[in-house]
Amino acid sequence: MNILRPKQWTKNLFIFAVPIAAGKILQIDVLINTLIAILLFSLVSSSIYILNDIQDLDLDKKHPIKSNRPLASGALSLKRAYLYFIIVAVIGLGGATLFSRELFILFTLYFSLQILYIYSFKHIPILDLFTISFGFLIRAISGGLISDIPISQWFLAVTFSGALFIISGKRYSELINFPNSDARPVLKKYSEHFLKVIWSTSMNTCIIFYSLWAIELGNEFKDNLALLSTIPFAFLIFQLSNNIQRGKAEFPEEEIFQNKQVLVSIILWVFIFMSRIYLG
Repeated sequence: MNILRPKQWTKNLFIFAVPIAAGKILQIDVLINTLIAILLFSLVSSSIYILNDIQDLDLDKKHPIKSNRPLASGALSLKRAYLYFIIVAVIGLGGATLFSRELFILFTLYFSLQILYIYSFKHIPILDLFTISFGFLIRAISGGLISDIPISQWFLAVTFSGALFIISGKRYSELINFPNSDARPVLKKYSEHFLKVIWSTSMNTCIIFYSLWAIELGNEFKDNLALLSTIPFAFLIFQLSNNIQRGKAEFPEEEIFQNKQVLVSIILWVFIFMSRIYLG
């Protein structure tokens, strides 16, 4: 099961974002469609994680943490890993085909980009960051596409800049914690200063884009809760920024559950935002 990296599935909950923001997630058909999309996307993304572990097997063996992964530790054979990759990819993409033609095209785009990432893009500075960030855009678009919900351009801007902030912060933490490691070769093509410029810039643009999106929503629904939600959102972003600065952002998906301030700010942000939709 660990070869599927279930902890990474929290990223796919972002598919909920568009239906929630549109106030339609409580509609039964929208909820069911979204859950199916999350399940299928999790399978597709897990197949990519397996393929990535296969490709990075020798590098992961040198990493102090990644060496504990099933393949790198020897707990899973290479032959069985390839088998799992094929099975999970076929189920994920095949399920998307049966559910929606458009969803299949979007998932295939993600699948293709990630394969390019594994075999080429992840060795190219900046392009590696943008490829992963684009994956979050695909998640967001999937949430709207699956139930035919329009998506704000500001929301897409928040999504991309937020993803770029997280992934560049992750690379920054990896670089300062393991400056001489061969586990991720592309890090040797970055400097601490350059990565800091990227994550700090994307942090600022993320907050700005979110504020513009909140203004757009506030004007449409004639309330101030959308603008009020920028406070816990900004607090969350700054808290993550502090973790990045201290080199504590190598595994951001784990930080959500381990850092109480981060978790509380997420809960408060979601509560205010959802109150705007369902109580406003």
